[in-house]
Amino acid sequence: MKIDCIYIGCHKGDIRFTRVLVASIRNWHSDIKISLIKDESSGKFDTTDIERSGNVSLLQGLTTTGSLSKLEAMSFDSSRKRILYLDSDIAFLGPLLETLECYDEDFIVAEQDFTPEQWNGLFFNMNRMQQFDPLFFPAEFRFNSGQIVFTSGIIKKADYQELIVRRGNSYVKRFPDVFYLRDQGIINYIILKKLACSEITVRRVPFRLRGTMSSLAGIQLNTLNKEGYCGVLVHWSGEKPPHIRLRNFPGKEIFLFFEKKYYKNIFLGTLLRVLRSVWYLLQEN
Repeated sequence: MKIDCIYIGCHKGDIRFTRVLVASIRNWHSDIKISLIKDESSGKFDTTDIERSGNVSLLQGLTTTGSLSKLEAMSFDSSRKRILYLDSDIAFLGPLLETLECYDEDFIVAEQDFTPEQWNGLFFNMNRMQQFDPLFFPAEFRFNSGQIVFTSGIIKKADYQELIVRRGNSYVKRFPDVFYLRDQGIINYIILKKLACSEITVRRVPFRLRGTMSSLAGIQLNTLNKEGYCGVLVHWSGEKPPHIRLRNFPGKEIFLFFEKKYYKNIFLGTLLRVLRSVWYLLQEN
């Protein structure tokens, strides 16, 4: 099923990643519509150069700010569009959309094995879940929510509005002792519960590489510069410092490869890249 649009969630602290992601998408997909979901709950930031150079728009109309805005992005458009949602700390390693468009299920998630210990640490606390929802019997898998294809409007506001609460300028989890990792526990809960009730269909596809040295050891820049690695992206998931330190960053060459491509497409890009690189180095020290 054809993907209509890519949503990218970004905030002030990961704008450098966002530039890399947009450059990697445009390297293989020049026509797909891309919309940014700007989370300015932690501070305003400028995305003008991303919008202009990457032919990117801002997604308007969301009222949920903070790390849980992904939930509203899934529900606010009821027109059954096919959306690929991406966290910003991702890069395409080759053409990807054609692979994902081979499937018609309501949701496509990245196939990945997690241990039972990780199930409790990365998604939700099953002991507390038994008290929270005794009728929840999920499938024998979990998924990272940083890259997901969804059909808009299947998840509705009623599915999550009792699970989040407004605090200051953003929304947070109402039950942090049950659901873990920002939106990941809640999204797994909603989708796996609907799957168990046969309300939706889900396809697991192995299109995600972890952003680790071992996972990226075989990626060659000369291949990225040509045909790329079809059907694969890399996700540098996890908590990061406010300014990434590239010295020991896994996949640093991949990151810099697409960052250079990004600045080639903007006016005075080489100069801007040098100035920003100096600023990044100052922040690291």
